[in-house]
Amino acid sequence: MSSPNLDLSLPEAPKSSRGGLLPVITALASIASVVLLALLLVRGGGSAGSGADGSGGGAAGSDAEHLHALAIRLEERTLFAEAARAWEEYERTASLDEAELAETAYRRGRCLQRAGEAEAAAALFTRVELVAGRDQRRKAQRHLLETLSTLGKEEVREHLLRETTVEGSVSKSPVVARVGEDKITIDEIKTELVAQMEAQVAMMNPAADPDAMAAQISSLVSKQLESAKTLRPIVEQVLTGKVLYREALSRGLGQGAEHDSAVGRFRRTWLAQQLIDSLRKETLRSITEVDVKNHYNANLESYVDPEDVGFSSVRFASEPEAKTAIAALASDADAAESIAERFEPAPSGAVAGKPLPGLGASPTGVAQLLAAEVGQVGDVPVKVGDAWYVLRCDAKNASRQKTLDEVRAEARADLARAKEQEAISKLQARLATKFSAEILMDDLKSALEADKKADAGDSDAK
Repeated sequence: MSSPNLDLSLPEAPKSSRGGLLPVITALASIASVVLLALLLVRGGGSAGSGADGSGGGAAGSDAEHLHALAIRLEERTLFAEAARAWEEYERTASLDEAELAETAYRRGRCLQRAGEAEAAAALFTRVELVAGRDQRRKAQRHLLETLSTLGKEEVREHLLRETTVEGSVSKSPVVARVGEDKITIDEIKTELVAQMEAQVAMMNPAADPDAMAAQISSLVSKQLESAKTLRPIVEQVLTGKVLYREALSRGLGQGAEHDSAVGRFRRTWLAQQLIDSLRKETLRSITEVDVKNHYNANLESYVDPEDVGFSSVRFASEPEAKTAIAALASDADAAESIAERFEPAPSGAVAGKPLPGLGASPTGVAQLLAAEVGQVGDVPVKVGDAWYVLRCDAKNASRQKTLDEVRAEARADLARAKEQEAISKLQARLATKFSAEILMDDLKSALEADKKADAGDSDAK
């Protein structure tokens, strides 16, 4: 016996009435009864409609068709909550491919959005992103932005809007890889490389001229994109990020309070850093050659080569061996000549308060060299690490004022740091007034005390 044919005719949607509430209530009750009856009949169709041989394949297909038609009719009657439940039942009953799943999820999402269930709708629009084609994904993204606004999640919405805008802006760039329908373009690769290199250059040389740095980075990126050999690992890195992103979405990690909070934190941190970076670039661009010269002249003591001692050393495994060598240098000409051949010059001179170049920290060794005459060997060996050394003074170099040409980059960097710190201090003071920012010390102390009591209570409980 086949599943019973459903009467899918529905009463007209309720209209505004001037004759009281009774006609409206009656109409709504009638509609709800029809929807409930239809869903119950479809759910029971598998058992009621089974053939004598126990096969229910035809009935399942019929159920799915009825549900599909019912969902559409409910949408037409603007009964969106009921339509969403019909679409959900249809999805469970029918055998759908990826495209059909995407379409069903999208229609459920639209019904839920129109029914005022924004959070559930947002989850469905996010799901559509995983399996839908480009056009449908764009529609889902647009409605997802709307639901996020409805939910008051503006930070998440703006982050998604920025992300989708960037994707759209690079769509004409040559495609070099794909993840499903997602395309990875040359422009996306360039953006990734530029961001990485900017961070690296900023760490190595924070006072670099922004315009010169941008030109240098552009040149480096172009070189990396010249051959498939250098481009491939970069594409693989971006590809891996895309795959991980899709898997995270499929596991439901792209929604919920924790996700929204993380996106909000990232956005605040990123925007704050953008503000500081823009301030830094403004500061660097404002520095002139006259500013650098004036800073150098005002801080001459900072640009001085200190007194140093050029020296050589011989390494020994033990103190007795080193002492024997010192004695031989003073009394045995043949031994002295042999030992003298073993002295190795240091890469640079010894300076008061600093480690011995090429050897390591040894205040005793530095003091010995500063007090020695040129050509003189230390009268006692010095220990550095696990070894013993005999030191010889080879040259005495007086302190020297460095010229501006020698320290131009260093002076510019020092000036940039000073001006940047001054600009940040002024900005902090201005913003504290603009936004009435203050630390409530009394409340802070009370909160700390409450935390301590809570921690003590937890410890006692354990």
